[in-house]
Amino acid sequence: MLFAFLIQLILLSCMPFYFATQNKRIRSTSFFCYLSVLLVLANYFGAIYSFPITQNIAISGGTLLYCAFMMTTVLFVIIEKEVGIIRGIIRTVISVNMFVFVLSMTVSAVLRNPGILNPFDTSASVFNASLIVTSVGGVLTIAELVSLIFLFEKIKSRIRNITLVSILYIAAFILILCLDGLIFPLILIPFSSHWVSDVAGGVAGNFIMAAGYGTLMLLFLAIYRKQLVEYIGQPMMLRELITAPRGKLIAEIERRNKSLVLSDQKFRNLAESIDDVFFSMDEDLRCTYWNKAAERYGHQSEEVIGKLIFEVFPEPEAAPLIGFYQQIMKSGKPGQSEFVIPAIGQYRNFEVSAYPFGTGLSVLVKDVTERKAMESQLLQSQRMESIGRLAGSVAHDFNNLLVPITANAELGMMHLAIDDKVHVYLKRIGEAADRAAGLTRQILAFSRKQVLEVQVLDLNTVVREYEPMIRRLIGEDIKIETILDTRLAPVSADRGQIEQVLLNLVVNARDAMSSGGTLTLRTANVVLNRPYTEQNGERQPAGSYSMLVVSDTGHGMDSDIRENLFEPFFTTKANGKGTGLGLATVFGIVKQHEGSIWVYSEPGVGSSFKLYLHQLDRSMAMSAKPLPSDNLEPGTETILLVEDGTMVRNILREGLEAYGYKVLEAQDVADGVRLAAENGKIDLLLTDVIMPEMNGRELYEKVVVLQPSISVLFISGYTDDVIVDQGILEEGVNFLHKPFSIAKLVQKVKSCISLEAA
Repeated sequence: MLFAFLIQLILLSCMPFYFATQNKRIRSTSFFCYLSVLLVLANYFGAIYSFPITQNIAISGGTLLYCAFMMTTVLFVIIEKEVGIIRGIIRTVISVNMFVFVLSMTVSAVLRNPGILNPFDTSASVFNASLIVTSVGGVLTIAELVSLIFLFEKIKSRIRNITLVSILYIAAFILILCLDGLIFPLILIPFSSHWVSDVAGGVAGNFIMAAGYGTLMLLFLAIYRKQLVEYIGQPMMLRELITAPRGKLIAEIERRNKSLVLSDQKFRNLAESIDDVFFSMDEDLRCTYWNKAAERYGHQSEEVIGKLIFEVFPEPEAAPLIGFYQQIMKSGKPGQSEFVIPAIGQYRNFEVSAYPFGTGLSVLVKDVTERKAMESQLLQSQRMESIGRLAGSVAHDFNNLLVPITANAELGMMHLAIDDKVHVYLKRIGEAADRAAGLTRQILAFSRKQVLEVQVLDLNTVVREYEPMIRRLIGEDIKIETILDTRLAPVSADRGQIEQVLLNLVVNARDAMSSGGTLTLRTANVVLNRPYTEQNGERQPAGSYSMLVVSDTGHGMDSDIRENLFEPFFTTKANGKGTGLGLATVFGIVKQHEGSIWVYSEPGVGSSFKLYLHQLDRSMAMSAKPLPSDNLEPGTETILLVEDGTMVRNILREGLEAYGYKVLEAQDVADGVRLAAENGKIDLLLTDVIMPEMNGRELYEKVVVLQPSISVLFISGYTDDVIVDQGILEEGVNFLHKPFSIAKLVQKVKSCISLEAA
């Protein structure tokens, strides 16, 4: 008996797997035939045999067949992926039960007439009991089946996790079958004298069979996961499918189908119209949609759809993405992250946003490479600005300290013989002060706050006059080649600053050629068009430029070094060999001249730095003012000196008096105005720009009323942005930036007085 029971259980359990492998038309016909046979067997032969569990509890054949009917029915609904099949199943249950009922009544009527039709005198009570069981069983079957499907629909409408849905489906299946084992015996209490054991046996038997079939259902749902996913994706229409007239139901289904098609079309139109990458994946991370924008990055839709994500991208790049997608599906909540992904032959930055949709994901990918580059440039600009502010905040006080140091050393040397030991000491002090001033200029240069002494400049002249110094600097193992364009257009630039750029680039080239090589200095007229400037990542306007190129055949640089090349304090040299300010200074000077510098370098090939400065018209170059001479003969003019710094004021007075000038010394603005009013002709006002009461320009405007023929020379240790705010750095205004030597001051004073006299 046990063997026969197990064989029957296995055969009944295999039927859903058989239906799942058939095509739709054959599957539907064979299912309803199988369902009809199962119902007839359950009604007529379900009570003929049973399998004992305990002394008082046994699983009847009816229980075995009924549970098989419920399992096969619900799985068939999932196979068909719609609950509309329930109408057909209900009609089949009613039809089969009516057939059994009519057949049972007919047989019962026959058995009541003994004789030929009932030769064994069989009791009609057997079939009378069958009539009751059939009637009650049919109603319960329909009610329980509808309740079970209703629970399925409610579960799938609220939960999207496939594993959890499968477990809840099995739990609902066991619950409904246990209720059947309880309700069915209770209804039949009037017709049974052993109703207590019937109830206990019904609940126990149904639970055991439900657990067994439930395990088979769980295996089926795991194997046919796709059908379960598609079933869950269908809209809930159980009430309409059961109660609505057929015509109305068909119309409603068609309407919903059209709505789904229209919605799908709208979705595709929207997905194809956006500029960002958009695609979708199923729960296995297999691509199901790939929009046109995604094809720009090297993968066509026909190459991608149906493939797993790690089949589209190499596994090392796909691993972080896979982890991200799996986390989103597990949490069921949208998420966003950034990844570096290979695309169109290079690595690019992408912002990936993933949204759970059904059992899969919809993914929006935005290329943020350019935005990241701009953010990096902004960060660089902010850092430079911070350093510039720091430099500017100390420049004024530092420069004011350097002026008396430099000037006192210079005045001391004027009173001593060259071979005097003290003269040597003072010279060393002056040289140290010059180096300190140079360091300040470097910091201000890369922060673009250095005051420029702009003049019309020929880059060819700078290279030719600087070449002897370059030869002494680089050594004999490095060959110098100069290729100068004889028709090179002039530029407007600070000669000292351009010489600083050339010096720093030459030193870098020398250090890159430790085993010797070739240093090339080249100039040329070039025209930069917009595509070229954009290709090189510059915002430099298109136009005509004079180009200065410094190239070497050294060890070159990789991409990481090139990206940080102009960072302040970035250096690849050994500790103590470099400050990291050289190229930062170059970059700052070039940008302050509104030019640009581009770098080309490869490891083992060498490096080439291209400096571009705006060209001047030759007519502008011809009309440029001549440079002042270095004639430092004593002067006799009267100078009004206004300086609020005592040390600076005293040393400037002493220096000017040492060269023969008469100096009227004023410690503040009010004192300066008073001296201008009380004295006769004053030739020059020498004034600091930034002072407590008023700035130097405002003072000059008051003094010039009292001394109409007076000229003015402004001095300051502040950075150029501060001086610009005071209205000083305008064309034609005489200005001298601290720190400076007494000789340079005297030269500038003579220049200002001679220009005023002319």
